Amino acid sequence: MIREKIDASREREIILYSIISTEFLSQIRKSARPELFKSPYAQVVWGWISSYFDEYGVAPNKDMQSIYTARKLEIGDEEADEIIASFLQSLSDTETEIQNVGYSADLAIKWLNIRAQENLIADLKETISRKDVEAGNEAIAQYAAIEKHQIKGVSVLSDVEAAFASFQEEDEFLFSFPGAVGLTIGEFRRTDFISFLGFAKRGKSWYLLESAKYAMYSGNKVLYISLEMPKRQILRRIWRSFAKKPRRNRAVKIPYFVESELKIENEPRYEIDYEEREMEGFIPDREWFSAWMKKFKLYFKGGDFRVEAMASRSVTVRDIEGYLNNLEYYDKWVPDVLVIDYADLIGSKVKGEFRHQLDDIWANLRRIALERNICIVTASQSSKASAKGESTEETISEDIRKITHVTKMIAINATKEEKAKGIHRIAQLVERDDEQRFEQALVLSCLDLGQMCLDSKFLSQVVLE
Repeated sequence: MIREKIDASREREIILYSIISTEFLSQIRKSARPELFKSPYAQVVWGWISSYFDEYGVAPNKDMQSIYTARKLEIGDEEADEIIASFLQSLSDTETEIQNVGYSADLAIKWLNIRAQENLIADLKETISRKDVEAGNEAIAQYAAIEKHQIKGVSVLSDVEAAFASFQEEDEFLFSFPGAVGLTIGEFRRTDFISFLGFAKRGKSWYLLESAKYAMYSGNKVLYISLEMPKRQILRRIWRSFAKKPRRNRAVKIPYFVESELKIENEPRYEIDYEEREMEGFIPDREWFSAWMKKFKLYFKGGDFRVEAMASRSVTVRDIEGYLNNLEYYDKWVPDVLVIDYADLIGSKVKGEFRHQLDDIWANLRRIALERNICIVTASQSSKASAKGESTEETISEDIRKITHVTKMIAINATKEEKAKGIHRIAQLVERDDEQRFEQALVLSCLDLGQMCLDSKFLSQVVLE
């Protein structure tokens, strides 16, 4: 059995988040007691934070320095005073934002529970040393597990705050695709479990990569797990996509929209044309990578993109959860978006038919999205019936119960002829939380340049041959 260490950095993080986030503080305020914090400075500061919150109903934020100035004489310990002053100064020098408040609060509650258990063990050791059975029983009786403060049930007709909060979506939205394809697909939000659906070699892995890119562009932390390709191949795809260059010197045919002379009710229509270019292959050096990484860090502040390759069929959902736990514990890194290429290749311990194994895998991925308050994006292959270009709910391979687990399913439709022309169609098959859009988007691609979504228009806007 592995014994988890108390992490001092978690204590500091709880204090920091309680200062800057009213939402975070409201979820842990009734659970966190001063004695649960290990360091004297944290106990003092927590007392100030909780008193401020109880009086004003918000986190102190920039008022924290004023609180310290007004109450520093209460500290009575020169060393603790210096630590608190240094800590508050470090906060003023750091721009911190919580991207996943719910999950951060869950981690705080877990930490507080461990501290409460440590305190109980210390109390029991002390009562045992005195052979004071009654005091020991009293300590056990008074112990209670710490829970996150949350409304267990709400009155639809009485609870104004709960009703209002249900429409505040700032913390839910993560990213979206641009243009018509983005309007067709809809938003990617926390707790979503989203799947692309398409026949073999229709661009599922490319769309998963595009999802990861747009998530990063929006400032999110993205973990991309491939069960199909090694890391080197994934990285080549990613960087060629960023650079918009072919792997080797070659002529490249790039599709683009031009406005058509044909109009319907004065609305513009579009035709597809092509530009042919002779392009040099992508052969970057270390300096090139270094320069581009600096640009990305500056431009996409807070965004990050990590890649991992795992063995298909042998890695399980539990293995993926263990990997997420290790990232969090050792690297202090929690993804907002988890992309898995793709879920059908995950192994399962469930005995019996493959379709029951798939149902278990997809149900557990949905559970992880809810428990960790993240968005999970994956893909699934459609059956032979979709080979001629149309993926529907009926063409989901192996187990149609996948539909019951996803919050959104997106079809990638293309005939062989369309694929050769660098075009495909995107359709929304399932939308759980928003109005479903039934019109398809026509999307232009140039995979020679690593571009799955060069541009897009609604299908009704495009004049096809």
